[in-house]
Amino acid sequence: MAVKRFVSGGLPSEMPLHRAHMPGARSTRLAGLTHAIVAHRAEVGDHVVAVVSAKLGGPPSGLPVEHLREHVLRHVDEFVRLVQTGRPVPSDLDFVLDVARATVTGHVDIRQLLEVYRVVHQTKAEWIVRLGAEISEPPEVALQVVRLLMDYSLHVSQMVFEAHLEFLSLQADPDVMMARLVVDLMEGTAGPHAEQRLRQLGIAPGDLYQLAVISAPNLEATHEAMRRLLLQLRRSAHLAGVWIDHLVVLAPADVMLYDALKQVANRVPLRAGISLPFSDLHSMAEARDEARQALALAGARQVVSLSKVRLFDYLLARPNATTRKLVPARLGELDEVQRATLKYFALANLNAEQAARALGVHANTVTYRLRKVQELTGLDVRRLDDLIDLLAGMRILDLTPGTGSDRAAPAR
Repeated sequence: MAVKRFVSGGLPSEMPLHRAHMPGARSTRLAGLTHAIVAHRAEVGDHVVAVVSAKLGGPPSGLPVEHLREHVLRHVDEFVRLVQTGRPVPSDLDFVLDVARATVTGHVDIRQLLEVYRVVHQTKAEWIVRLGAEISEPPEVALQVVRLLMDYSLHVSQMVFEAHLEFLSLQADPDVMMARLVVDLMEGTAGPHAEQRLRQLGIAPGDLYQLAVISAPNLEATHEAMRRLLLQLRRSAHLAGVWIDHLVVLAPADVMLYDALKQVANRVPLRAGISLPFSDLHSMAEARDEARQALALAGARQVVSLSKVRLFDYLLARPNATTRKLVPARLGELDEVQRATLKYFALANLNAEQAARALGVHANTVTYRLRKVQELTGLDVRRLDDLIDLLAGMRILDLTPGTGSDRAAPAR
């Protein structure tokens, strides 16, 4: 059985329950017996706990009586559903994996747990025979249900044991667990156990985090460089792994992830985008999308943190053919000198003298160039609306190289 698929949550499809007698599971007589089991569900749970306490001296230390009773009732529900439908739903036995994980963390002893399961299933079999007699069902009906219970019990015990071995291997190799967890989180298949797996890596839900998505020719070298740097920063509590063709790094927000990536970029060619800070780990998919949007703004060996991106730049990050058509007429005819003058004029808060000092020219030169821009485009550079259109138009032209067949908007 491929137990490693349990890590993503759920029952592997290549390990179905034995179904040699499934056709009879839908018979009226079986339905009557399962209804009797449901009617006595609470009594079954109480009796099982009493038998475990009497025969084994109580449940394992990491599985208190109230938890054991709840666990038994879940098994009763799952077994009844199995008898009624004849096929398990992959996610229904996640509660079994919770116990399997507890055997790895030391809260529950695996040998005690398997013995508890043996007693539990034996006691439930006795209840099935007793209830079958009470509702006057022929003995073969109860025996058929007991046989289904044996199949179910064997499957659950094997599932717990092999999952225990799998979780042991993950614990022995944190890099493997980290890599699988990254994939599960990025693809939204981490399941209800993601929080526990993150805690094992020292990542506490509720703290503030940031997510980086990194593109690099050599992801392994980049991963190793990031790992070494984070260790130097004495912050080993991070999550890093390859997802599709990117390296993903989750780190506490107090780690200067932007500066760390800039340092790595000096040694390893990479591009990186960093999400906004977030505290809810269920927002991982949203943070992933934010980081990818920031990555789209990054050039070669550049790191872009979304928290450092201005709203104006973000809104212009993904222009399309229509936005190019809205660019002011003849803006593409501006030369580099005129474009630079326009940018420095905006940076100087529309002060020609400050722009002139930044450009190393006389203020009259700046005024002359701006007048030429206005004559060419028909837009007044001293009007805020017109200046925004000019700056946005230049950015769009930079991001969407023309083909010569673009249709410019009419002059305004």
